[in-house]
Amino acid sequence: WADFDFFNMLRGDSAVAWLVAHEGLSEADAQILVDDFADSEFIEDNSDPTVTTIDLRDVALHLMYFPDSTMVSDATPRPSALIDLYNLYHVDPDLVLHSFFYYITVAEGVVVSVDQVYWP
Repeated sequence: WADFDFFNMLRGDSAVAWLVAHEGLSEADAQILVDDFADSEFIEDNSDPTVTTIDLRDVALHLMYFPDSTMVSDATPRPSALIDLYNLYHVDPDLVLHSFFYYITVAEGVVVSVDQVYWP
């Protein structure tokens, strides 16, 4: 089991709308700001502070690291087993908890995949 704090990654029109609604920017100023975002920039909408627990035994898992803490060479997360996550955590917990965020895929209300995502 693992706990995740979900957030929405807002870009484009969604980011503009959020900046207008939550930061008080005019639509024009928000659009200028968002248009100037680098590819890796986004607005983090974390309006629900609750943590969701996911049973990792029942989902596809992809990690940016091998169990020995070596990072993948091409920035593509590798298919991993739960034991890989366990071993990586025991080698370097920060690589599991703080290095990259996780993309959660939900189908029909059920989590089907947890993917550690490369983000520069």
